[in-house]
Amino acid sequence: MIVNDFIKDLDSKFLNDFTKENKLVWINDIETSVYEDIIEEYRATFYRMVTDVSEYDLDIDMVYIDSLWVEGVKYSKVSLRDKNKLYTYWIENDKLNIYPKPLTTDTEYVSDELEFTDNSIITSGDDFSGFRKDDTVLISGCEDEPGNNKYAKIISTSDDTLTFAPGTFTAQVESAEVTIREASIKMVYKYIPPEKTLLTDTLLLPRRFYPLYYYYCYAQISYLQEDYDKYDNHMKMYNRVITDLENWWEDNRPISTETQLIDRWREG
Repeated sequence: MIVNDFIKDLDSKFLNDFTKENKLVWINDIETSVYEDIIEEYRATFYRMVTDVSEYDLDIDMVYIDSLWVEGVKYSKVSLRDKNKLYTYWIENDKLNIYPKPLTTDTEYVSDELEFTDNSIITSGDDFSGFRKDDTVLISGCEDEPGNNKYAKIISTSDDTLTFAPGTFTAQVESAEVTIREASIKMVYKYIPPEKTLLTDTLLLPRRFYPLYYYYCYAQISYLQEDYDKYDNHMKMYNRVITDLENWWEDNRPISTETQLIDRWREG
């Protein structure tokens, strides 16, 4: 359901004078809370390591960083007071900083002579020297099959072939110039969806949990109208549905969330 349709239905069931903008704020409150406290979806972002460069752009909310790994070694988060301790990271001037400074630069390979199979990249040009088993690489520049632009983990190498897990790619002889970059810095973070700004945005929660949106909005309206008995009743109903969501999510949590993602990286 899109936000505008939800608001129309809400207003038909609970007459009020509050604006659509008010209700959009309440919808964002619900979804942010659910993702922070219940869903806890973990994702990963990668950085290309560069010699003597210790500062990297931070493109996610630093509050939700779970862990940082450099060439498979876990770095500990420290405050500015303790920065420059061995194998640590910290946030300064909205930048990610790591110590020690890298001694090498991740390998970069650029070629227009690449063939993709479902689990490998084969070159008829320069060899793939510099790439190693277990490297995570970013493939970019594919135009004939854009779906092959992705992060992937190498499971074996030879001079002319990088091999990945089965089904990683769509088989294709790529005519465009493709770049393959090693990415030795990996950040695991808790994903929080961006706030909705448009009435045409879609509600994120499964339909069976739409009552969360209704009860929470009913409660906010009642509170602002100083009808505290109704506010209490609506929040009680909201909390019941939250409990149902928590129980349902425990039984239906995808394996790619939370600790499994982190454990896979730890195991290499």
